Amino acid sequence: MLRELTASGGHDTALRVATQTTYPSWGYWISQGATSCWESWSGVEDGSHPGQCFLTNFKPGCSPNPPTHNHIFLCGGVGEWMYRSLGGISPAGPGYSRVSISPEVSRTEGPSGVNATVSTIRGVVSSHWTRDLFGTVILRWEVMVPIGMVGELSIPLLREAAEKVRIDEEGATGKRSTIWNGKPAQQRDIERGHEWLLSGPTIVQGFDETSRIRVHVGAGRYSFTVQHA
Repeated sequence: MLRELTASGGHDTALRVATQTTYPSWGYWISQGATSCWESWSGVEDGSHPGQCFLTNFKPGCSPNPPTHNHIFLCGGVGEWMYRSLGGISPAGPGYSRVSISPEVSRTEGPSGVNATVSTIRGVVSSHWTRDLFGTVILRWEVMVPIGMVGELSIPLLREAAEKVRIDEEGATGKRSTIWNGKPAQQRDIERGHEWLLSGPTIVQGFDETSRIRVHVGAGRYSFTVQHA
């Protein structure tokens, strides 16, 4: 449900559902001391799980199986959503030959930062972002792509128009450069006039799609900042 909400443009709604603490919710579990996934939202005997039964006192309506507190099906989806939507990490090629890192960052809801890591057959992929809507730099994002993998990165602009932001990038060499300043820092038409090569030894290509700037990178650690131009 959460992934579908995010994919259909309802990410703020997905965040509210994921973080609510009223019954029934994952937050309600935590408020009741849960440290695992429960079988039912209440976590205790209810109409569907009326209590322990024994052959000696069995009666109609009695269930022999009270709700367990180790049951993955009610929270497997929220865990996947955290990594794929909040962290933005998804495989984009066989055996993680390519990885898509495209975090969803809300302007108003949810956390002000996320730190996600995924261990793959080629190494660890990480995505760590922090949001600050009141500062000059509205987003800081650090990404790590292991050797033998190509990263397809999608830099969120937090609903800012692409022509009104500047994106700086610091790669593995420690040299900081501007890759976007209302437009590509170094533009060359490739396809239909909307895709560009960007300057820098590791950034391969990028294009503007209203609320994101996409770039392709090789292995390395990258640090991006998005700020008002």
